Amino acid sequence: MELRLTQYIEELAKRSPAVHKQFYPSPLEDEPDEQAMDDPLGEALYHAAPGLVHQYADRALLLASNKCFAYCRHCFRRLWIHNSNNSPPSNLPPSNIPPSPCGRGRGRGAYVAYLHNHPEIKEILLSGGDPLTLSDEELRSLFADIRQASPDIAFRLCTRAPVVLPSRISNEFVAMCASFKPLRLSIHLNHPDELTSECRHALSCFVNAGIPVLVQTVLLRGINDSVDTLTCLFRQCLSLGLQPYYLFQLDLARGTKHFRVPLEEGLELYDRVKEGLSPVPPYAVDLPGGGGKIRLSKEIIAGIIATEKGRFYQLRDKDGRLWLYPAF
Repeated sequence: MELRLTQYIEELAKRSPAVHKQFYPSPLEDEPDEQAMDDPLGEALYHAAPGLVHQYADRALLLASNKCFAYCRHCFRRLWIHNSNNSPPSNLPPSNIPPSPCGRGRGRGAYVAYLHNHPEIKEILLSGGDPLTLSDEELRSLFADIRQASPDIAFRLCTRAPVVLPSRISNEFVAMCASFKPLRLSIHLNHPDELTSECRHALSCFVNAGIPVLVQTVLLRGINDSVDTLTCLFRQCLSLGLQPYYLFQLDLARGTKHFRVPLEEGLELYDRVKEGLSPVPPYAVDLPGGGGKIRLSKEIIAGIIATEKGRFYQLRDKDGRLWLYPAF
């Protein structure tokens, strides 16, 4: 995975070790990792149309862009993001490759038709990459086509732009988003240092426009795996009118082993955060291989087993099926 930064993140990383670790490569990314997966969430299993993933009955995910403003070293789609010559990785099947920006041409027609023919889908998540790498007009066109195909559908716009390039958030862009309500903004925040004055201003624009802002945080070793850091982050989010939405156990992407917090350690940390703060977001994991999202608790751990690839927790999903997650 190549290095890609905004000038804003470059400057912030000089002042914040936590930000620096998230965006600058480490030799630890080359550590052997037998548990790593190219598609840790198993999204290819639910490929419904070019760029469209339909895993959950009432919502679908659209990979609206294959680009990001800056590359997070812990990204679970790190093999999906286009490299410097703007071509997708050759070792992924077609269903794993994001659409061209804004899903132009035949790709857009296919997923728009799919949404029209599946009225059970009540919400569409726009992700990627980062959909805000598209222009305002491209996003407006995308919103309009989807809303025409499914008039009652809600949008969830998933982005890291307020964190890595807050200048991308203009009053005109926020007003355009507000015109397509119901719409929620889902942002990725991992550390209080990311909540700069510029970031706070960008997020306040959405809050003041009546657009709910959801915060997703990934638990990362050496960055936010402490009670004080997580408590500070969630408190600051609440004070800004943001909703801490999920704390995620790290997915099993290649090159990210050094960021993973052991599951039992994460659960103990989460319990301590809950003692001093309310409300707190659920602690969750996307079950490796396509099992979907479950909320983590000590009760869903059915034990530990040993395999030829190492030791694994057995995690029980809501239907009682068992899935494996590495035990360290």
